Amino acid sequence: MTRSTTTTRRRLAPTPGRRAIPATTGDAGPVLHGIGTAVPSHISDQAMLVDRLAAMWSLDGARLEKWTRILDGSGIEQRRSVLPIEEIIGLSTGERMAAFEKHAPSLALDAARRALDRTGLDPHVITDVV
Repeated sequence: MTRSTTTTRRRLAPTPGRRAIPATTGDAGPVLHGIGTAVPSHISDQAMLVDRLAAMWSLDGARLEKWTRILDGSGIEQRRSVLPIEEIIGLSTGERMAAFEKHAPSLALDAARRALDRTGLDPHVITDVV
C-alpha cells in the first residue's frame, strides 16, 4: 500500500515591497533563501598588532623577530574586534569574551537584516533562522 501526502504552505499577504514565499506542494524540505554576514567594525592589520605587542611587552631584537614571524606565519592579514585594539590587547580571555557577548546581538541583527534584504521576502513568512 502506498500513501501519498500533499502539503501546501499558506500564503500570507506580503508587506508592501516584499514578496511572499510561493505556495508549494509535496515535501520540498527546508529552503535557504538568504545569507547575511556582519563583522565587528574595529580593524587591525598584522603590522599594527606587532607594533602594539612590541610596545606592551617591551619586545626588541630576537624576541621581536620571533613574534613577527609568528604573526606573519599565521596568514592572517587583518583582525576584527568589537573594541579598539588599544582596549582589547590588555584584556583577559574572559573580558574579551564578555565584550563580544555584549556586542554580538547587534552583529546578529545586522546579519539577519542583510539576509532578509537579499531575499526580498516578507519577514512574516520566515519560519526559521539558522
